Amino acid sequence: YIFLQFSKKLYSIYLFYNGGNAGI
Repeated sequence: YIFLQFSKKLYSIYLFYNGGNAGI
């Protein structure tokens, strides 16, 4: 459960980072 929550958080940050780089 903890790992799943951590993975979800990392994925959210990853998407945010990519979105920022793409300028979207």
